[in-house]
Amino acid sequence: MKVALVHDYLNQMGGAERCVLQFLELFPDAPLYTSLFDPRRVDPRFAKADVRTSFMQKLPFARDHYRAFLPLFPLAFESFDLRGYDLVLSCTTAWTRGILTDPETCHVAYVNTPMRFGWRPADYLESGDVPRLLRPAFHLLMHHFRNWDLACQARTDHFIANSQNVARRISKFYRRGSTVIHPPVSVGRFALATGRGEGYVAVSRLKSYKRLDMVVEAANRRRAPLTVIGDGPDRERLARMAGPTVRLLGRVPEAVLSEAIRGARALIVATEEDFGIAPLEANACGRPVIAFSRGGVLETVIPANGYPPWLSVDPGWNAAHPAPTGVFFHEQTVDALCRAMEDLEAHTFDPEKVRAHAAGFDDAVFRDKIARFVEDALDQHRRRYRTLSERDRMEQP
Repeated sequence: MKVALVHDYLNQMGGAERCVLQFLELFPDAPLYTSLFDPRRVDPRFAKADVRTSFMQKLPFARDHYRAFLPLFPLAFESFDLRGYDLVLSCTTAWTRGILTDPETCHVAYVNTPMRFGWRPADYLESGDVPRLLRPAFHLLMHHFRNWDLACQARTDHFIANSQNVARRISKFYRRGSTVIHPPVSVGRFALATGRGEGYVAVSRLKSYKRLDMVVEAANRRRAPLTVIGDGPDRERLARMAGPTVRLLGRVPEAVLSEAIRGARALIVATEEDFGIAPLEANACGRPVIAFSRGGVLETVIPANGYPPWLSVDPGWNAAHPAPTGVFFHEQTVDALCRAMEDLEAHTFDPEKVRAHAAGFDDAVFRDKIARFVEDALDQHRRRYRTLSERDRMEQP
């Protein structure tokens, strides 16, 4: 079986790239097609893979300023020659669904979210990423991207969503069904914490819509130690807000990240995430989570203080996982976050049971689910292609 892997770009390291590393574990000999590749900014394991880049790799400044080249991404992926492959497995937030394959090739797309800037442009406008003078052009370009994205969904044979949250978006935007397979967490990378921990930690790209300002203000108000890990355009504003108990560390090595989580009382998530891998990484350390009750955390956090009143939750969830792994706050306000901090202090969390919950999302679990899904998808595709071919031959004069 000939397999090709496809990813949007390899110039940053995040949850999507960790999914691709697991794909490479499953298919180590498969070439990996991507628009841009900067080995300095991603896991060293990618340098050992057969990475094949688009024409964009040769463009000056493209790897460092890829957002300025947005109009070229559709052409970059449509220019790949993927003839002769039995399976194309892509991991995407935007572009890989644009690839062109033969009818006999089965394309399975692992979707972290449908094109966020196309389908949820308000997130980018509110964050200040788009200057006011350029907003009319931005809306025009997003209109074009949405039409292109809708056309591309027909090129995909099977969708995998990284969460129920994303599955609902796929259904809404594309009118297609999908199977949910949660992203992997490398539980073995994290040592189990002991004791209750001190203070809080937040791990995120520093953009205004991530609402780290709310987390900083809550720490200031409660005079609680807070460590913020990550970088982004909102860093200067957050630094001006930070009181004496708040530290902004920027990007840090994985060992420092793990140590910061183990030493904290809890991890705080203040915004709606498509899925959100950080809460499960905290759980892998045995640490609970304080989370805004929207998005992917509804599928990963077992709240000690209850689910939001508007949410209908399968009662079997708590029966299967009786140990809580965090607390929720239901309003995106500093007051609500402060109350959640108080709720957390009122509960006891067993580090070993919290870690056991994270183990249900481990790398090996993810690979097993992907392998079984791909096997079934290929079998369905081959039977369908064989049936259509036989029908065509029968209808020939």
